[in-house]
Amino acid sequence: MAEKNNRLMARLKPAAAAGFVGFSYFLLAHLGVVYTVTPEGIAIVWLPNAMLLAVFLVSPKQYWPVFAGAALLAEIVADVPAFPLWAALAFGLINLSSVTLAAFLLRRFVDHQFSFHRFRHGLAFLLIGPLLAACLAGLFGALVYLGLGRADTSYLVLWRTWWFGDALGMLLLTPPLVVIARLGRATWGWPGWPALAETAAVLALILFITNHAFLPAAETTHGHFLTPVLVVPLLLWLAGRYGLIVTSIGVGLVTFQAIRFLRDGLHPFREASPTFVVWQLQEYLAAVAVAAVGLSLLVRELRRQQGQLEENEAALRAQRNVLEERVRARTRDLRRANRELHELNSRLANYATTDELTGVPNRRAFRERASRYLERAATSGSPVTLLMLDLDHFKKINDGHGHAAGDTVLRAIVQPMRDALRPGDVLARTGGEEFVVLLDDTSLSQGVGVAERIRAGIEEREVHHEEQVIRLSASFDVAQWNGAESLNELLDRADQAVYQAKNRGRNRVEHLHAEADEPTS
Repeated sequence: MAEKNNRLMARLKPAAAAGFVGFSYFLLAHLGVVYTVTPEGIAIVWLPNAMLLAVFLVSPKQYWPVFAGAALLAEIVADVPAFPLWAALAFGLINLSSVTLAAFLLRRFVDHQFSFHRFRHGLAFLLIGPLLAACLAGLFGALVYLGLGRADTSYLVLWRTWWFGDALGMLLLTPPLVVIARLGRATWGWPGWPALAETAAVLALILFITNHAFLPAAETTHGHFLTPVLVVPLLLWLAGRYGLIVTSIGVGLVTFQAIRFLRDGLHPFREASPTFVVWQLQEYLAAVAVAAVGLSLLVRELRRQQGQLEENEAALRAQRNVLEERVRARTRDLRRANRELHELNSRLANYATTDELTGVPNRRAFRERASRYLERAATSGSPVTLLMLDLDHFKKINDGHGHAAGDTVLRAIVQPMRDALRPGDVLARTGGEEFVVLLDDTSLSQGVGVAERIRAGIEEREVHHEEQVIRLSASFDVAQWNGAESLNELLDRADQAVYQAKNRGRNRVEHLHAEADEPTS
């Protein structure tokens, strides 16, 4: 049952829309036949085609036959009181053909969703609708008038009058109807009292001017003649300020004022034939409509482009902000990575040059720094003294108390050595229980004094391990650099003296003069 009701509603909607289109077409056609016709029976402005073209531009194509049938029936009903049935049918078919041609071309070659939101749509509408379709309709409509035998003018006059009347109707009614249909409820809004007051004032001024501008000079009650050209800047003002719909209202007001006076035989053209008067009026109205409607479309396009530019700028700013944030995040990541890499390199460098157990420089670091000290001393001539020490009975400590106790002992003797040294002195562990100290700008006797302080500090040191006390001592050699020997030679000479110190009783300091070969105590 629900599905049947849905099918029924789907059929009723096009039927209701067709009824509305037919009724509207009839009202506009009746208005054209009764109000805007010339003595020959040709309408100065024909609005039904403009309404039907707007309907075709905004409705699905499958509804066109239904709307066309309703419009044809309305045309016949409106024309039959004034024309024979065959002429009414011919007029209807001509009008439907021109409207269908214009709608098909605009939607096929311009835009399927045709609107007046773009200026190129308005330009295409002007070329295809008022110029092409209305012109073709006039060619065939004039033949029907000749067939009626009512016209006392030539075919070209009838063709031009039809053409301009149909074109004027399209210029006046089609653009605002399409714009209204495309707007939708969501975009309607209250314009505000200032805008309404301004619009009303301009329209009132247009009404005032047209009430006198279309009168002959002898008929005007004013001391000067108000020309119809004066309404043009007012219409352009509306076009620039309030868009297409308000502009069309202003143009429509001018049009129907002009037609009202023309029907009463009042116009500003002196000693002119009725045909010439109609032509002049149509040309004036066409020029006014094209200028005003065209400007409103152009302003709309410029505003649309400005809005698009603003949206693009906003999007670019947002994208730039995103990119900047990404760059900042990437920079932070790179800085953090650089810091981590620097810390890692520092740790690696520290691992490569530091003894892991005692925290003092290792053999490699010692050799690098000692080599630089010797090079500097060779240039400056300052004395350099080397201390080498070796813990006594370290193997017994490892064997008797374990390697953990040995590690504790090695760590324990570092502090007494540091306490006896200056910040610039080089302390290093060169292997096992062997340590070396390089004293820059230090004589042999000064070096012996440093060695004695270190020896005494180690001797006083007690290491507690698993409730046992381990007593420590070390054997020392102090050797002074002779200014020519290499670092390896200096180390070898000191190493030999250490062994001699151990052989002489341990826990003692031996020293070698730079030129001596034998140690002295």
